[in-house]
Amino acid sequence: MKEYIKKYGVLTLIICFLIGAIGVYAYSQMQSRVPGKSVNGEDIVYSINNENVSANTLYDQMYDINGIGSVYLTFEKAVLDQAIETTQDMEDIAAYNAQQIIANYQSSYGDSYEDYIVSALRQSGYESIADLQPYLISQLKGEELVKTYLSENPDVYAAFEQEYQPRKVSHILVQMADSENPTEEELAKVQEIEDALAAGEEFGTVATEYSDDSSASSAGSLGWMDVNTNFVESFKEAALALNEGEVSDWVVSEYGYHLIKCDESTYETLSQDSDFVSNVLTSDVSLKPEAVWAKAQELGVDFNGNSDLEAQLKEYMLLEEGN
Repeated sequence: MKEYIKKYGVLTLIICFLIGAIGVYAYSQMQSRVPGKSVNGEDIVYSINNENVSANTLYDQMYDINGIGSVYLTFEKAVLDQAIETTQDMEDIAAYNAQQIIANYQSSYGDSYEDYIVSALRQSGYESIADLQPYLISQLKGEELVKTYLSENPDVYAAFEQEYQPRKVSHILVQMADSENPTEEELAKVQEIEDALAAGEEFGTVATEYSDDSSASSAGSLGWMDVNTNFVESFKEAALALNEGEVSDWVVSEYGYHLIKCDESTYETLSQDSDFVSNVLTSDVSLKPEAVWAKAQELGVDFNGNSDLEAQLKEYMLLEEGN
């Protein structure tokens, strides 16, 4: 549990909360359908004052209000709920994360914090803060589904790895006023670092002692990077050329001299990190819908002849023809 909690910063939680929950309310309404009731061959989702609302009508309403994106999120949640059991650990993590979001809103908006949260929730069809925790549980289920999908489909991860070259890196920076013309003092520090590493000191230990940036507090770690990471070109090129465990020669940038270490670059090591799935999904947003669709096929999804909805949904999910 601690690893999951560590992964979620408050800002990330709030962003996920605000942009990811659209359409879940529609799903909850579908769960309130009248058991076994149908009229003219259409399933009835619910009845109000003896007026029936069919599943098809509800989907039309959803599409008119929020577009196919809301239908997708409803579809996604249905798949996740069928595929992955809600565990006590998930409930504990979601409860903790919900508390963090509420605390942040309280800090930002004072006594009006609840109005702001409920306002955000209502844009997605929710009615109370109590609905926040189920949404966060759904996010945890989504990450579990993607991780399982990647482990069961090594060819999918291999294609991702080839395109994005994911890795975790650390560095040691000797900051320089003019990296093209280092001073004697700066070069002396470069030599001290080389001597310490040659003497067998760990890279992270040397980074903590010598690196001239904030990464020194985390043993030089810069975390996850890939081909799209916004690093200076000389640094990124050198970092992407390394295999796991390798250390570069000195790399010159506008900031000074860098030694770069590739801490992790294989699936075996990266997948053990608690932030693996969130990093993968940041790099390639199409992987989660792909995993959801694969699981839906396994569960036997049936669109009951609604080929237009199926086609729109697959297009929205960026699925290739034949999937």
